[in-house]
Amino acid sequence: MDNRNDLWRHVDANKERLIALSDRVWGMPEVCYTETRSSAEHAAELEHQGFRVTKGIADIPTSVIGEAGEGGPVIAFMGEYDALPGLSQEAGVASHKPVEVGGHGHGCGHNLLGSAALLAAVAMKNWLAENKLPGRVRYYGCPAEEGGAAKAFMVRAGAFDDADVAISWHPSSFWEVTPPLSLANTRADFIFTGRAAHAAASPELGRSALDAVELMSVGVNYMREHMPSDARVHYAYLDTGGIAPNVVQAHARVRYSIRARDLRGMLELVQRVKKIAEGAALMTETKMEMRIVSAVSDLLGNTPLEQAMHGVMEELGPPHFDDADRAIEASDQVTIEEQGEDGGTYPVYLDVAEAHVRDALLGKNKGDTVEITVPAHQHGDHEHAEHTVTVKIVDVKTKKLQALDDEFAKSLNFDSLERLRTDLKAELERRATQEGEAARREEFIDHLVAGMTADIPQALLDRRRESMQAEIQDDLGRQGVKRGEYEAFMKEQGKLDEFMADLGKNAETRVKRDLALEKLAEDLNVQVSDAEFNQTMTALAQANGLSPADLSKQLGPNGINSYYISLTREKALQQAIAQLSKGSEATASDASGDEASSAE
Repeated sequence: MDNRNDLWRHVDANKERLIALSDRVWGMPEVCYTETRSSAEHAAELEHQGFRVTKGIADIPTSVIGEAGEGGPVIAFMGEYDALPGLSQEAGVASHKPVEVGGHGHGCGHNLLGSAALLAAVAMKNWLAENKLPGRVRYYGCPAEEGGAAKAFMVRAGAFDDADVAISWHPSSFWEVTPPLSLANTRADFIFTGRAAHAAASPELGRSALDAVELMSVGVNYMREHMPSDARVHYAYLDTGGIAPNVVQAHARVRYSIRARDLRGMLELVQRVKKIAEGAALMTETKMEMRIVSAVSDLLGNTPLEQAMHGVMEELGPPHFDDADRAIEASDQVTIEEQGEDGGTYPVYLDVAEAHVRDALLGKNKGDTVEITVPAHQHGDHEHAEHTVTVKIVDVKTKKLQALDDEFAKSLNFDSLERLRTDLKAELERRATQEGEAARREEFIDHLVAGMTADIPQALLDRRRESMQAEIQDDLGRQGVKRGEYEAFMKEQGKLDEFMADLGKNAETRVKRDLALEKLAEDLNVQVSDAEFNQTMTALAQANGLSPADLSKQLGPNGINSYYISLTREKALQQAIAQLSKGSEATASDASGDEASSAE
């Protein structure tokens, strides 16, 4: 008989209360063995749900057990609620934002661990009672999981002697029945005692406990190469002997966390670390004391239970999240509505959004009102001070790529996907060829310029610089900016001298390029015929919606002469590159012929 559908009904009926419990525990983070309020919250909820509550198991004030039901098997659900030091964090924010700098926080999610385990216990208790089935459901509120090993003391006190099955879980980014891989772990303090002395007046009288700790760390770090690859050793200095560097430190303490795959391997590794500590004490003539803080064995799995649980998870399917009930992620398309008279509604693609916009929206939800701090910036010629914009999140969508099919191709005005691919390939090949030719042109011109030795008349450089300044002035005018205003702004920013220097360098480069190409045209005896010139003038006029006569009138004699010279330079450049290409092909052909002759 399968009554699991009824069981999920009990889960749904109680989940809101237990979610609220999780939120309350998140807001009162308490670390190892200090979980007074968190334990009290769980005890109160157990009593509300009708459990028989026992506190202070194994003489641990913050431990609690709730039991319900009679006879049958004892089904244990494991809960935790301790926080971690230094991980204070505002809820619902995906970036680092502590509520209290340096404060505690639930960085490992034990606020969820305890409340969800209690929800499972409540649902099982109510289901057994509803179906009048024997069995005791027991919730274990286990404090100090992070470094305190409270469960080990509860086991030693007999709290689990009659438990038939123990079920636990842990918050994670992936929904699965996890393999039973939890390393055996010992935490131990190594306390070194030396002899204080003045570090300058009589250093020979001192025996540094801090030196011993540091030598121990060096020894352990060298040991890492020669210990099992799945073992772990971590340490933290608890006492460095004081803050005066001119006093030899007479006391120091370091805490080591020593982990291995199983209990035997962990005990062997502990002894190796202890020997290193003894060696450090011997080298520094100090005394060493080792104190075990806590210890836990490796996790023993229950394969049949794991397989049964995995089967139920497959039946349930993964959690469902739609865009309305999840927090904004880095790849989302978010529609925001700017508040105020000048506000508007527009989409934001977070994967390409500016950092201040992305950081403000990440982790928020549809319907939230968010303040975005826009840093000081320059837009065109205008300086904008830092300011705040208030927006409302109107919609959140997962950014999805459209399927590559004929329908997609037709949305881009192509007959079919095959035609789109063919045309796209041809266009990419054309652009690649064009870019390759452009690169060869620039490389050839650079070689020509590099080989120039003639002095350039200053008057020629001045004319080119003035011409470039006129071009800049025309561009500014089209944007409604006067040249004088622009130069005044550049001077105010301290960039005018740099701008003028760059302008001079660019003018010199352009003049050199022109002279080099003119010399090339002269060496190759390149001429542009009247037919060629008239043909290009006609094409240029048509491109600008003019007749050849109107274009000639606009250019004037000087413009026509400049255009003729530019055509001559371009023809010379094309002719030179063509000759180089033919030379390369001939060389390659000769090389192929030589190879063939050698083969014969």
